[in-house]
Order: sequence, then C-alpha cells, then structure tokens
Amino acid sequence: MDGATEKLELGLQRLAKAGDDADMLGLALQSIHGALEDHFRARLSSDSQMPPEQRAAIADPKQTQWRDLLDAMQLYGDLSAQNRELIWRTNVLRTKVAHGGRYTGSRADLERYAALARSLCGYPADLKPAAASRRAADSPKLRAPAEKPAAKPAAGRSAVSPDIPRAVRAGATTPPPRRSRWPGGLLALALLLSLAAFAMLRNTPAPRADSAAAPTALATTAPTTDAPAAAPSAEPPPTPLPRAATVTAQDGLNLRGDHTNTAALVGTLPSGTRVTIVGEPVQADGYTWWNVEADGRRGWCAGEFLAFDS
Repeated sequence: MDGATEKLELGLQRLAKAGDDADMLGLALQSIHGALEDHFRARLSSDSQMPPEQRAAIADPKQTQWRDLLDAMQLYGDLSAQNRELIWRTNVLRTKVAHGGRYTGSRADLERYAALARSLCGYPADLKPAAASRRAADSPKLRAPAEKPAAKPAAGRSAVSPDIPRAVRAGATTPPPRRSRWPGGLLALALLLSLAAFAMLRNTPAPRADSAAAPTALATTAPTTDAPAAAPSAEPPPTPLPRAATVTAQDGLNLRGDHTNTAALVGTLPSGTRVTIVGEPVQADGYTWWNVEADGRRGWCAGEFLAFDS
C-alpha cells in the first residue's frame, strides 16, 4: 500500500468518526488533501511525456508548489478546470487549518471532496478503509446479534399487545362526565356581584377638576438648568496598519510584482520569513494583497498566509 492510499484511508476513517466536530473534520481534510498531493506528484513524476528536469522538480515539494502542480495536472493529467478550482480553494482552507485555524466548511462539503479524491486516486468507491474493516470484524459490538425466537404469549393474554390494559383492548370507552349542579348557582352569584360593584361605583364622588389639572401643570413645567450641552464625542482614531508580519504558508508564499495572480513572480518567501509592510492592502482575485519588503525585494503577496504582529 503506497503513502497516498494510507493517507486517504486515514482521512476517510477520521471523516467517518468526525460527525460535525470541526476539529476532527479539519484532521480528515489534511489527510485527504495530503493523499491527493502525493498521488499527483507520483503520477506526474512517472509521466514520460514530461521533460526529465520538470519531472524531478514535480517530485520535490520545495521546488513545485500546489498551483504549479495543478497546472501540470491540467496539462498532462486531464484534470478539469472545475476540479482544479475546487482543489485550489480547498488547499487554501487546508493551509489555514494546518496553521491552527478551525475548519469552517460543512461535513457535506468534505464528503464531496473526499469522493473527488477517491476518484482521482483510483480508490474504489465501494471499498471500505482496511483498518476500519478490520476493527469492524474484530469488534464484538459491531457483529450482528443472533436472532432470538419470539416468546410465546402467556395463557390468558393477548398475543398482539400484552401490555395494553384489557379495557383498551376490548374497545371500552370512558363513561361520559357527570353534569355539575353548580352552573346555575354560579351565574346567580356573578350577577349579584356585578350589581354590587355598579352600586359602589355610582355612589363614589367624582374627583375635583382643579386637583386633576394640577399634575398637568406640573408636567408641562420643564426644569431649567444652566449646565452646557454635552459636546459630541470625538471619533476614535483609525486603527494603525501592521508594520511587520511572518509568512505562514507551509509551501512558501509567492511574491509578485503587482496585486494579481497573473503578475510576474518576483520570488518565493519560505515559511517563517519576516516581511515589512510598506503599503495599504488591496482586494483583488479573491485575496487581500499587501505590499511588503523582504530581503531587499519588494512586491505583493496574499495576506491570508501572513501572521501580522500585534
């Protein structure tokens, strides 16, 4: 069993036990994505149609990053543009999870990605992971229980439902409720109470007009103070831009001449490289581009793979 198959089986086992737990789903994603990378590199490094020097570079993760690997699979491995875009988006999510972030997708998204990985790696869709199958065979809890013969009903009890009361099984109905003798008396009592309340309200003297007007006059008199009006609060100062950051991309981070994916490549910044922020960010091609300077080179790189100093 090769390394790609072992990683894929490990990812499928983690996915089967993860449920909706984001941490377990993140571990499953890393295993499945790593299996796909190993399969692509093994597939391309043995392709006789590629030049020998390009095959040697494909086999080395330090020389060929994911974007170049996907370009080569499109050219030599018949990878569709739709699957290439899905794998690239998943690679961005996998990089965040590998650097301490939480998996933000759904279980259904990861199951669809696992099905794609199985198809591209040639893993049979109806074959269960070997380790999971062995555990299922060895675990007594997962074995099918032996069928027990149905117990015969005891004499005098119904074989269909022995726990149902006899009155219910026989279709007996509850007796109709007995009529109360009190409705007429209660109605008379309510009528007497209503007449008494009406008489009390009729004999109560009406309030004087001047006493009712006093609260209105008091309410309309607004207290005056010599305190000055509160000055409007000043707006908070803008948040300062970060001055430095560290590259967190495991495969290195591309430094380009402009804030776009098609700009010329200035160089590659290895993981852990310290960069200095020299300009404000720009949103383009689905990334937040930062103008940075590192090792005497200046260019633009994606901020999703930078850890900014607080």
